[in-house]
Amino acid sequence: MLKELQVKNFLSYKDEKIIFPSNATMALVGDNGVGKSSLLEAILFCLFGVGRYDEFRRLVRLGSEGEMKTELTLSDVPGPGRIMRVERGLKTGGGYTRVWIDDSLVEKGGAKPTSNKAQDFINATLGSDLETFNLTSFFGLGWTDVLMQVKPRERLETLQKLAKIEVCSGFNKNAHDKSKRFIQAADREKRAIEILLESIDDIDELSQILRK
Repeated sequence: MLKELQVKNFLSYKDEKIIFPSNATMALVGDNGVGKSSLLEAILFCLFGVGRYDEFRRLVRLGSEGEMKTELTLSDVPGPGRIMRVERGLKTGGGYTRVWIDDSLVEKGGAKPTSNKAQDFINATLGSDLETFNLTSFFGLGWTDVLMQVKPRERLETLQKLAKIEVCSGFNKNAHDKSKRFIQAADREKRAIEILLESIDDIDELSQILRK
């Protein structure tokens, strides 16, 4: 559960902190260009190291001095602790990612998500990667406009594209293939056990013959 978001020198924000109320629904409202999308992008950047620009320096607020930082606190996370705090940003020495569990620093790495132990820890703790997060928790900017512009009879197909149904199909296929392999392996193990039991019966019969 999102608990707190803090951004500093990120896109249009100089320094801002948002506290999310527990067990409540929140809505971001405001005129165009006031920074609603930037806050959502800050969550994506902090958790998964992605932004609207591939070059992270372009995410730094124009004219700002000092480091750019995003910090996200999540409560009731599964795994090693109840509170996880993720900090990702840029400073003079380069990009960084740090992860705390219950106030203990547990992992750190660079800002980029690849070859990053901190990113691996975030994904493992949340049980999600960027693709899964986008599929289940984040509806991208502008997609609702795309949906409303198509003809009603085409909206189902459009929704399937927006929801990345092909990704779900891929998940389903992978799960089916793995299930098939598990069943085949179980059948082989079952047959091996049956052969072993038959061998034991033969040994018992042979022992009786030898005793006689």
